[in-house]
Amino acid sequence: MQILVVSTPILTALSINYISSDQGEAGYGFLLFLFTFFSMTLNRMFSTHLNYRLGNLGISMANTVTMMIFNKSLKYSELGNKDFSEAEILNYSQVDAERLVTIGLQLATFFYGPFLFIAGTLFLYWVLGITFLVAIGIIFLIMGLSYILSKIMSKINKKILDAKDDRMKTTS
Repeated sequence: MQILVVSTPILTALSINYISSDQGEAGYGFLLFLFTFFSMTLNRMFSTHLNYRLGNLGISMANTVTMMIFNKSLKYSELGNKDFSEAEILNYSQVDAERLVTIGLQLATFFYGPFLFIAGTLFLYWVLGITFLVAIGIIFLIMGLSYILSKIMSKINKKILDAKDDRMKTTS
């Protein structure tokens, strides 16, 4: 399926070269159009189905973990647990369950991500030449910024959970 993702920019570059040259045959142009059309159509069909299946996987994992935590919390007395209140356990399980839903959607990226990175790097080199290193540098800069922002969001999420715990303690 990922071959279809990689083939689209290559077919686009070939189509641009065909259009810009005056000596192209009409049959070759028509073939480029057909290949581009079918590769994009198949890519949309496969990616939509994959996202649907992985979304269902994430939801199933989240529901399973939530039920396991809920069943385990029913077996143990609240008096025996001095570390966490019942509200804290409930909040943590809900947050973890939400993360499992997104893990289901991101699971495919773990497998085909390196392939896409290598193919994209080769395509950048093919189009830009050696100046593609600037684009790679920008990609790594954005990855670093994304990592820093995820750490900040994690701290903010912890504060939100603590606020929810305080609210749950005052209402129950």
